[in-house]
Amino acid sequence: MAVRISDNGEFLHHNQDTVADHGVVNVSHECINLSPDSARAYDDSAIYGDPVQVTGTSVPLSAADGDITDWATPGSNG
Repeated sequence: MAVRISDNGEFLHHNQDTVADHGVVNVSHECINLSPDSARAYDDSAIYGDPVQVTGTSVPLSAADGDITDWATPGSNG
């Protein structure tokens, strides 16, 4: 499973080999790396156009992040 959530290459995906690294090591090149169970739950419930809320990071979004800022940038119309 891999789902693109922005124009700048941000994806939701899973990789069974990196589950032990979640929250410890950046092994997905700034993408959102889900456990296989979480990826399956997302895939089973999400529909096209659902917003994705990212929490637990200190990295702020900016206009360089593409369309993802429609929902996340203060003053946006999202």
